[in-house]
Amino acid sequence: MHKILLCTAALLAFSTSLTAQPTTDSAVIQPIDIAAKAPPLEANSWQLDGQASAETTRRPVTIRFKKGRVAGFSGCNNFSAGYRLDGNKLTIGPTAGTMMACPPPAMEQEKTFLAALARSAMFTIDQGVLTLSDADNQALLSFSIYAATPLVDTKWRVVNYNNGRRGLVANQSSQKMSARFDSEGQVAGSAGCNNYSATYQRTEATITIGPARTTRKMCAEPKDVMRDEQEYLAALSRAVSFELDGDKLTLFDADNKRVVIFRAGHIE
Repeated sequence: MHKILLCTAALLAFSTSLTAQPTTDSAVIQPIDIAAKAPPLEANSWQLDGQASAETTRRPVTIRFKKGRVAGFSGCNNFSAGYRLDGNKLTIGPTAGTMMACPPPAMEQEKTFLAALARSAMFTIDQGVLTLSDADNQALLSFSIYAATPLVDTKWRVVNYNNGRRGLVANQSSQKMSARFDSEGQVAGSAGCNNYSATYQRTEATITIGPARTTRKMCAEPKDVMRDEQEYLAALSRAVSFELDGDKLTLFDADNKRVVIFRAGHIE
């Protein structure tokens, strides 16, 4: 019996010594940082460095790489294209864009930017600066991280809204639509003809907007403004989540469809 007790004590001491020692076994499973697995190129929106934005456009030239699509603002128009990554090698396909005309400085800036983008063959990211280079590793474009505009206390102007009939639309009425979210849970703005206000609740990525109260004006212009106003307010009420990307705010419905797209208020 005495021998059995000695053996048992020895085993317990050995077991305790194993658990007390830190392990260096490389086979031990470590926690996985899911966010770290995303390509760093896709982790941020980027703003072009060195542009004379005050002389050309009120908006900075921006770019965002996400899930095989690159999109942004090229100085006058919005653009998009496909892309492929292979390590630090980058292939960007033909770009498509809106067809607005802007003052000559903005058009020249856009032409130069898109030409350089098309020649991009590799990228580096160093201390928050993204550099796109050509096949000979000659730098073409450099960008800094484009911080998102805060949701609260920004005047947001409508770019598009989902009218429930034809999807996202922009019209004369939407040029007057806006929203401003305050820190007290109230959102207010113009619905096209009347001013409106409503309560809202949000988390880091979700949002719900309550029934809107409006003033009681009747407007004849622009055409169909009263119908457009109701469709915009209905789109707001369908929002369940939101995304901030640079100076853009997008509201999504329960099917993850875009219901309203805004730009920060300095955009006309």
